[in-house]
Amino acid sequence: MKPQSIILSLTVITASVIYAQACTVFLNGTAFKSQTGSVGGGCFGLGDNNITNVTTSNPGTNYTFYPGYGCTGAPLANGTDATNYDPPIVGAKSVNITCPDST
Repeated sequence: MKPQSIILSLTVITASVIYAQACTVFLNGTAFKSQTGSVGGGCFGLGDNNITNVTTSNPGTNYTFYPGYGCTGAPLANGTDATNYDPPIVGAKSVNITCPDST
């Protein structure tokens, strides 16, 4: 194998590892702190529903909170990156996370 081929292969592997980062939201509530998410985003259930603050692991991460499990029902609230909620989001049972294109 030529040295150029080895370098190209390593570059592709490194790029794949960089872009497979977790896309996580960190939730702060009136009585809890938690986090949820994974590579590529998706819908995740929540254990508590009085959310006062959200931050994210990746800039450009969007999220929407729903009253039903499986991201069902009319959206309760949404945000991008860090968001404070006053009054808190009450009744959220799930969150849909949309990761930036690079995650």
